Amino acid sequence: MKIDFLLSRQALLPLRFALPPIFAIVAGKFLFELLAFDFPNLGTRVAGYFLMQHDQLPPSAALLETKARLLWLTSVLLYLCLSIGFVVFLSNTLKKTAAGKPWPPITIVVLLSCVEFFYILHTDSTHSPIKTLFHFTFDALAASSLLSSTYLLFIQYALGVINFLSIIIAPLAIVTSCCFLCQPASQIDQLGIRFEWLKKLTEFASAVMIIGIIHMQLWLSWPLNLIPSHNDIKPLKEIIMAVIQYWGISYTLTIAALYIPSSAYLRNRALAIHDQLTVADKPKALPSWLIDTQGVQSIAEKIPQLASILAPMVVGSISPSMTELFTF
Repeated sequence: MKIDFLLSRQALLPLRFALPPIFAIVAGKFLFELLAFDFPNLGTRVAGYFLMQHDQLPPSAALLETKARLLWLTSVLLYLCLSIGFVVFLSNTLKKTAAGKPWPPITIVVLLSCVEFFYILHTDSTHSPIKTLFHFTFDALAASSLLSSTYLLFIQYALGVINFLSIIIAPLAIVTSCCFLCQPASQIDQLGIRFEWLKKLTEFASAVMIIGIIHMQLWLSWPLNLIPSHNDIKPLKEIIMAVIQYWGISYTLTIAALYIPSSAYLRNRALAIHDQLTVADKPKALPSWLIDTQGVQSIAEKIPQLASILAPMVVGSISPSMTELFTF
């Protein structure tokens, strides 16, 4: 692998479409880490509550904890299956797209993932709102004494796998889409195939993010099931609602930042090819995905893409109802 090739225009030009979604991801995490500064203190207080009250928890606490754990386990299973399937889908696409020259995109994915891994591993959980997303529930469960250290270790392993997948999926999806969409093409049909692939990517990514939001909801709601007083639960529920809504909007912005510029690029390239064709070579009618630029595409044809983009935000926004459903 030559460093001059990694930095060449040929290798880096397709990655220009990675800038908007990467900016959306970094902005979402940076703002949460910077301004959600009370969240770590809240996690410490919740753990302290269980540390003082674990001997006074009602007899039903163990049953409620079991139910909450099984609900969370369901979301873990769904997230693992969807995420692994998504990684396989992206890996196969990247293998075909970057045949013989896979190192530039792989290098970008590894670099972005390593930066986030390094930050998480070397950040104090008492000062990191993002890291508190894990410790909020884990520390409370440890303080409640309802679970043995062995079971807590199993939970930690499961969270570790989920966190690993969540960190690598975003850069892998972004870089793969850039490499695939920017392949040389001289025919409108070739660009149409890429447009259909982009729609599949959007739908797959949206499904993974929705399950991720549901998993976060169930994870953060887990300790609330063990607090008997409704007045104590209410403020915690409202904070969890706000956290879930924030990440739902952040995920939606990330999908939109990837889909909108990429789809516009494909349409513009296809229209440019169409304009260069002779009258005899031009198709009698434009493909439906190109007619969208002229404002004639029906609303019904836009619904799947709009739903995929907006779904994470919608799921995050209905978190109050989900909290009522998942708490007891």
